[in-house]
Amino acid sequence: MKRIINTISLLLLVVLAACELEPQVQIAENPVPPAIVLPTEGTAYNFNWDNDSDTLMIIISPVDYGFPVGVSYTAEFVATGGDFERSRKLGFFTGDTLMVPVKKFNSEIKKLKVEDGQVVPLELRVSCFVSPTVEDLVSPVVNISFVPYSKPTVVDPVDPIDPTGPVYEVLYMIGAVTGGWDTAKAVEMGTTDEDNVLWTNAYFDTAAGTNFRFFKQADWGASFGGYDVFETYPTDLLEPASADSDPNFNFIGEAGWYKITVNINSKTITMEAISEPGLFLTGDATHGWDWDEPVSTITWVGHEIYEGSIDFIKGGAFRLFAQKDWSPTSYGWDFITNYDTNFIDIMEGHADPNWEFVAESGTYKVRVEMRAKSIEITQ
Repeated sequence: MKRIINTISLLLLVVLAACELEPQVQIAENPVPPAIVLPTEGTAYNFNWDNDSDTLMIIISPVDYGFPVGVSYTAEFVATGGDFERSRKLGFFTGDTLMVPVKKFNSEIKKLKVEDGQVVPLELRVSCFVSPTVEDLVSPVVNISFVPYSKPTVVDPVDPIDPTGPVYEVLYMIGAVTGGWDTAKAVEMGTTDEDNVLWTNAYFDTAAGTNFRFFKQADWGASFGGYDVFETYPTDLLEPASADSDPNFNFIGEAGWYKITVNINSKTITMEAISEPGLFLTGDATHGWDWDEPVSTITWVGHEIYEGSIDFIKGGAFRLFAQKDWSPTSYGWDFITNYDTNFIDIMEGHADPNWEFVAESGTYKVRVEMRAKSIEITQ
């Protein structure tokens, strides 16, 4: 027994000695912050709707802490003279390059409540994050400018069936039954793979009224019409609001969620009742790898935009599902490419494209924008 105790003591001494000899990582006395290489000082961006699918490139020289370390960067901007505590985020990245969709940049700038065509001076910077124990560093500010734009107003076609007529990228429903006669509550309809065929999910609330019609923009001067345009529609759900001075439809079905599709070329509307649309976050970072209620859910708040509060567990994995089942559709880091690695990152060792929740456990707000392929997590 004494020999065994002596052997164990000797092994402990060897281990302790090895620990003492292990080199300690030292942060440089003057770590070098990241710097923006592109865009350069004074760059002026002036785009229009034709550039909406283009991308802008942000290139940096990386931070240097004096030792190799994994860093995540955030590109952010404010109006010149603004407070970076309320900055707009352009994206998160881990290399030296971030590709920013022009439409995302434009959308973020328009949240500053600026006018189309106005030159907006901006301050752009990049901040970095390693861990709570390592100091965050930010790049020097680069001054740029951007001229925001909107989709051009489409001229009313003489005949929507005319193949030479305009192609509509968006329509809006405004009316009592779709949220209220308020342009701020316009319900956006998005495109499909077929020109002039648009769709969305919407809640039709008969308690607030029954009439509505379609608009080219969320603006009273951009009315598209109703029964004067669409000749074929589900008569068990819609009828002409003949008592109105405008060509509105009345919704005459049961209140609830519907998928509505309009075909401008064939002048047709189709509708089908659906359950409340949502995305389901499944994995051991949320409610578990199962479909037993309650399932972690975020709900439809706008066209292909989902929001909700989710309880996350640090170190767990998850991905998004379009249905409360394993198939047919799920979304992970292979599809949704814009996310903040301070909260989620690729879960190593998984055959599926799951994320790992890397922030502290707790309740977080989640917003998913499918068209932007982004997931935003905030507290």
